Parts: sequence; C-alpha cells; structure tokens
Amino acid sequence: MSDHAPKILSARRNYAAISPTSPIYRVADIEVDPSCAQITRGGEPVLIRPKTYRVLLFLLERPERIVTRDELIEGVWEGVAVSDDVLIRCVAELRKVFGDDPKNPQVLKTFPKMGYGLMAPVITDPVTTSDPVTTSDPLTTSDPVTTSDPLTTPGSRRPRPSRARRWILPVTTAAIVLIAAVGWWALRHSPAAADLPFFEVAWWQLNDGKGRTVADAGGNHHDGELVGPANWVAGKLGNGLQLLTMESAVRGRTSSSWPVGDLPRTLTAWVRLDRPRVDYAVIFEYGSPFRGPTTGRFALTVSDDGHISFGAAIAGGYVVSPTRWDDGDWHLITGVYGDPKPHLASIYVDGHLEMQQTLTTLPATDALSEWSMGRSLLGGPGFRGAIDDVRIYAWGMDAAKVQGLYRCAAGIKDLDNFYYLPVFYKGLEIGPRQGQSPAEIRNDGMDYTGMQLASAGGDCGLHHSYGANVGQNLRISADVLVPTDAARHITQAGPYFRSRRAMGGDGLMGGTSAGYWVALQSNGMLKVRCLNPNAVVAFSNADPAFDSSVFHHLEVEATGPAARAWLDGKAVSFDLGTAFSEQVPIPPAWDAAHIGKNQGAAGMVFGAEDNRGQIGGQRARNIAFTAVR
Repeated sequence: MSDHAPKILSARRNYAAISPTSPIYRVADIEVDPSCAQITRGGEPVLIRPKTYRVLLFLLERPERIVTRDELIEGVWEGVAVSDDVLIRCVAELRKVFGDDPKNPQVLKTFPKMGYGLMAPVITDPVTTSDPVTTSDPLTTSDPVTTSDPLTTPGSRRPRPSRARRWILPVTTAAIVLIAAVGWWALRHSPAAADLPFFEVAWWQLNDGKGRTVADAGGNHHDGELVGPANWVAGKLGNGLQLLTMESAVRGRTSSSWPVGDLPRTLTAWVRLDRPRVDYAVIFEYGSPFRGPTTGRFALTVSDDGHISFGAAIAGGYVVSPTRWDDGDWHLITGVYGDPKPHLASIYVDGHLEMQQTLTTLPATDALSEWSMGRSLLGGPGFRGAIDDVRIYAWGMDAAKVQGLYRCAAGIKDLDNFYYLPVFYKGLEIGPRQGQSPAEIRNDGMDYTGMQLASAGGDCGLHHSYGANVGQNLRISADVLVPTDAARHITQAGPYFRSRRAMGGDGLMGGTSAGYWVALQSNGMLKVRCLNPNAVVAFSNADPAFDSSVFHHLEVEATGPAARAWLDGKAVSFDLGTAFSEQVPIPPAWDAAHIGKNQGAAGMVFGAEDNRGQIGGQRARNIAFTAVR
C-alpha cells in the first residue's frame, strides 16, 4: 500500500466512509477525490456505479501491481461470492472511464488467470488542513501533524474544516450547507449510496385493509394517501387494492434515496388486469409533472391492449412487452433498468424475461417529486383490475433475483416445501412440478448455474430471501444428464451441501462459501470439490464405457465427517491421494485457509469447468434431499 493510501472505514461494507485525510488520486486524465466520492475529468463529474467506484478505490490503493481476483472480491465485496461477470463489468466500466482500448489497455490491464492492475502512473496529493489534525491508526499512533496554510502554499488544496469545527456545527446547519453545495444537479444525477442495499427503497404491501393511509413497509416512511373510492380486496400476498373510479389512486412524495437521473432501478408489482381494456393505465409512476414527452418521468404501465411498458414517457425511452397480460390472473410484473449493462431496460413477467432492449433515450427522472399508484401523475384513465405488493429498488435486479422473488412470493413448491432459488450465473431453467414429482432443472446456458433449496418465509422481502438450512447430515439423490459433444467437451452435474445460504444469483465458490460439491462428469468420473478453498479433494476413475447421452442415478450421503457416493447403484471408490476409499473426509475446516460459512444450505450445480462458454445442456430430475440421523 502506498504511503498516502486512504484509510477506509468498514461499516456495512460502506466504502463511502472515507477519513478526512484521504488524498486526491490522479491517473490518466481522471481525478478521484474519496473525501466526497467524486470522480472528475477536466473539472466535469464522471458517474459510475457504486460497486465500480469501490473497485477503483481498491486498485488506486495498490498501483502498479497485480491485484488478484480474490483480493478484489474480499476487499470490495467482503468475501461475498460473486460471479466473474460482475467483476468483468466493473473493469469494463472503468476502462470506458479511462478511455482505455479494451484490446490494448494502457491504464487498467488484465493479467489472464491472475487479476488486474493499474499500470499507468498514479499520483496522490496528500490533504492539507488549516488546523492541526490528529489522526489515529488502529495499528500505530502518531503525534498531531501541523500543516502550513494551503492558501499560501503553491499548488495546495483548499483547506477542509477541522474535526473540531465539524463537531461543533449544528446538524441542521450542516444539512443546509450540504444541500446548498450539492445543488439541484446533484439531486438529479449523483450516484446512489455506495453500499447498494439488498432491500426495498419503498415497499407498499397494501395490507392496510382500511383507512386512507397506505403504509410503506420498507421502513423509509414513503406512506401514500388513498385518493378517491377504492376497495380492499384479496391480493396475491394478503390484501390488495382495487381502484374504482378514474380519480382513484394512491399518491405520495419521493425522497433523495429514490433512483433518479439515469441511475439503475427496479420496479415490481403484482397486478390482476381486467378485460376489456379500454385505455392505457399506470401501475406506478414517479418524477416530473410535465405535460408532454419527457425523460423526467418514469413508469410501469399497461396499454389498452394489455401490453406492459416500462421506462420514461418519451420515444426511445421505454420498452414494451410483446405479450398481452390482461387475462384476469395475478402476475408479478418486474421492470429493470441498468442491468446487466447500462441503459438496458427489461420486463419480466412471473420471473421470466419477456422483453429486453437498450434505450436510445435515457431517463433523467426528477428527484424529490411525487409518485402515483394506479393513475398517472397527470390524471387520465384509472387502473382496471387490482394491485398488490409494489416495490422499488435503487439498483438493477438480475434475472436470478427476479426469479427467486417470484418463486417465493408465488408460493411455488418445487421439492417438498422448498422452492428452487437460482444461483451462480444465468442459464437455469426450472420445469413445472408434475404431481408429486419434484421439478426438473436444466442448464440452458454454457456456464456454471444451479439452484439452492429455499423456503418461502414471511413477506418474501428480498433482504431475507436466502436459501434454507436443510441440515448437516443428508442423503441426496437425482437422475442427472451430463452431455458431451463431438469435441468431447466435459460437463458436470451434482449436489452440494454444508454451504452458506445464498441470495439469488450468488456464486458458491470462494468468498464466504463453504461445503462440498460432488460432481459427475461426462467421462464417468466423480469429483468431490471443496468450495472454499476451491479444490478437488477426491476423485474416482473415469469410465471408458460411460454413456453421457443418458441419465445416471447419483446418490450422495454426508454424515458426520465423511461422505459416500453411489453411481447407478454401485458404491464409488475415490482416490484420496494416499489411498482409495469409499469414504471421503469432509471436515468443516479443510485447511488453515478455510474462511467459509457452513449454514446448512444445499442444492444442485451444473458446470463445465475447463469448457466454460462452450457447452451446456446438463439436466437433473427426480431430485430428493432426505435428512439422515
């Protein structure tokens, strides 16, 4: 770490908490001031996603050296397992900021199978203050440092208020000064909080059942007022709301925590659309009250022919579903902007992608405006049908979390009382449950994907939509298909157990993961892989007669400190390095580097290890998880 590296205070992974002694960094033509979380080029602000900003700070602290992927994950995401795609997107965004050629980068370089590094010179300007400042470090203690007056020192920075001065300023005065300094532009365009929370900015469960106030269950006090006649009706999750006239709506005001400008966002709502449709209707809308096409107003709406639209009220600023959904049934409508890449708008219905396209006109949603549910801010037609459980997130929800949210809220039971929560990367397809048979899963992509058993609990709030603790001693069985192709690319499929409880889309190798994955390969070999640290701890011999075009019955039992496996009814003997055995040791801490959390989570994973991006098609059916005493 450089001598002038900023002291980053870790609090709920909040990299915005920078000490007042943080330096300014200059690299290429970019200037980064951590004290106010600002990036500028030629005096003009540069906006990036909060996660990307954290990656940038982490790299700036470690200039001109290779920073490994594991270092970045641990330092930026604090051990939360994330996919390679997440990190690659952050790096791509930084290269765009630097104007770096991805094919021949000169600032931020990729070192294959190693990591990344800022190879351009990084210049740091230490902070100077007009008052003595005492700083303390948890490892060392230094004497107060008195600096000269920066107003009389060439090239020095404007002084910052001393700590004493900041402490004696009244909170209200500080707030006024801050608002005046930030101004209207910052209210509309500043980045969201550095720690993207996996909870709702606003959440109307619509379970009030009476009265004219509609409470915000998200805890952020975005309560709404019911205008006009309405009925409280049976909703998808408890009560719902049926608006009865053209004047009926729920109205309220936004706050600075809402996604504004062209920042990412997610809007979700359960709706039941009645026929016949006679006019367009607003499900939810917020932003500018301008009467006409505008980028300042953002909405989730339904057209007079039952199609869903999502985006700004201007040509090129919204996306429309190809299917009509006015069938009189409840559907979860989810609009996502800004994921998996900037300016991409997506509509999901019942957890599945309905439409996705890049907007040619970007939203510039007004801040500190009004919101309306069931009717436009400008008036107009009312909503015909019922609305329930409306939520707003200040980030773009990925497909796995959208599907997980739907499966939880819809009360789907894929296996016994569990639903399948998608993990790893996109590509998992979950079939319908047939009678008492568990749902089948398959890999429609060509990368790691899989599921974790999860239980619907409470209100299915995303902040506690995690996998379930299914226990430590299990017998797991499934019929699995691990296809290969003419090039003999190998695929894998099998159960994992004793891992951490994941959120939708989380990775399960490294980070804070734990446990073991028993994977059948398309050459007949079984591998037992420790998930953290990621390493094969045992394997069986390949079988030249193995038929990868048919399903094979795989059973795994984990009891106490050992695991066993059976393939097509025969016990499997594993090479442990020193001997062959039908029992594989599965200690909770595999070695001194083990940092994972065993929270009793389990599921099925598909992979292609050395053939990522080249082959998929794995399947698993007749999945069963049974507790063993």
